[in-house]
Amino acid sequence: SSSPSSSPSSSPSSSLLSALKSACLRETSEELGPGLPPQKPWSSLPVIGYCDWVPAITPVAVYPVVTYGGFINVEEGRGAFNKTKCEGEVKEVFFSSIENIVGGYSRRVREKNRVPIKMPQFNVEECEVEIWGLTGIILEGFLDRILLKNLEEIEEAPK
Repeated sequence: SSSPSSSPSSSPSSSLLSALKSACLRETSEELGPGLPPQKPWSSLPVIGYCDWVPAITPVAVYPVVTYGGFINVEEGRGAFNKTKCEGEVKEVFFSSIENIVGGYSRRVREKNRVPIKMPQFNVEECEVEIWGLTGIILEGFLDRILLKNLEEIEEAPK
C-alpha cells in the first residue's frame, strides 16, 4: 500500500521499501506457502526491483515487489505450490517462459462496474491461461519496469 510520503511520482523511502518487502513476503507466504521448493524461504530471496503502485478495486494500492528465486524444477515447483497454495485466493499455479507470456500480450477492453476499460491481457496458450485484471496490470508493470530495463542494461554492457 501507499503512504503519504510516497506518491506515484516520488521514490519510496528505505523504511517504506522495507515495509513493502515485509508485506509482500507475508502475502506470498499466505497465498503460496512457506517458500520455493526445496525449502527456500521467501525471506531468503533478493529483491531485484519495485514496480510502480497499482490501484486495486478495493480502497488500497498494490505496490509489487519483485524477487529472484533462481531456476526451479517445473514439475517439482508445480507440485509443491499446488499443495500449499491458498484455495480461496489462488486458482492455479502454472509455469511458463517469459517468451510465451509476452507472446500472448494484448490490450483489450474489459468492463469494470459497467465501465469499459482498456487493460493488459496475456493469453498463455501452452497453459490455457488468461491473465488480466489486477494481475495483468502488475505483470505488465513488471515486464516494462523490471525486465525490459534489465535487458537494456545487459545489452548495453561492454562485451
